[in-house]
Amino acid sequence: MSAIAMSSVFDDSAALLGGTSGQQQIQAEEEKIEAAFIWQFFQFIEFPKVVGQETFVIGFIGTSRVEVFFTEIVRQKRLQDGRTIEVRHLNNLEDIARCNVVFVAPSENAKLTQILSKTRNRGILSIGRDDEFLLQGGMMNFYIDNTRIRFEYSTEELVNSKLHFSSQLLRHGRQYSKTAKE
Repeated sequence: MSAIAMSSVFDDSAALLGGTSGQQQIQAEEEKIEAAFIWQFFQFIEFPKVVGQETFVIGFIGTSRVEVFFTEIVRQKRLQDGRTIEVRHLNNLEDIARCNVVFVAPSENAKLTQILSKTRNRGILSIGRDDEFLLQGGMMNFYIDNTRIRFEYSTEELVNSKLHFSSQLLRHGRQYSKTAKE
């Protein structure tokens, strides 16, 4: 996908919040956009191949409609490498190890340290939506900037992961560094 097309995807998705009314409608639109962003992330991140793994697993932890919206987006889709996509709701933190991606809903902030300790340095992309998510060791985080959904990423966590991130993706996000904050 070209840089122009990439820009259009993220800018179009992020601008959808402008015409909505009511807090519930706004939150639903935000969650739809986050689900679309997650799908787009997969197009620009190279995940390590696991021998014998035919299915790409994304786990959702906590209460969020992002899971429902994401499930609709990926219905009958495959990754570029041909793997099928399986969406799992995780009730047990031990199941994180079987995932390629983990989305952590804000409802799970109390367990954030435990959750992220199971993803760190294991080739598992961690995505969240909380001001503390990157500080606690998450890789990518959603935030709102002037009614637009944006994402930021932790440079330290990306470098230490076993994932390869396209510069086309990263130029659309905000860089976050724990060491720069200290």
